[in-house]
Amino acid sequence: QSPSRVVRMDLPLTWTQSEAGVKVSLTTGEVKIDDVEAEWSENDCRIEFQDGRRWCISWFASVVPEQSSMKKTGRHLKLYLRKKDEKLMWPRLQEESEESDTGMTAIRYISNL
Repeated sequence: QSPSRVVRMDLPLTWTQSEAGVKVSLTTGEVKIDDVEAEWSENDCRIEFQDGRRWCISWFASVVPEQSSMKKTGRHLKLYLRKKDEKLMWPRLQEESEESDTGMTAIRYISNL
């Protein structure tokens, strides 16, 4: 048996914010919402797809998980995050900024091979 490898690549996304919350649109391809499992906490999110793909992030600041939601529209998974501190404007989506070669913030998509 060979050990499983973890491959990392950028997952295309867009995000916007208001005082109350953050909206994230992940480009996931053709998946059904029933094939997506998500776990939320104040500080992070983990999304697993039935085909074995996983996406994880630590938010820049705390969110209110019970007031956050997820829905599937076309090839996108839409996340709505309710901010815990509505006065705080986020300069970036994730806790630590990792720059991609395009200069855009890269959120990690993880797939076990």
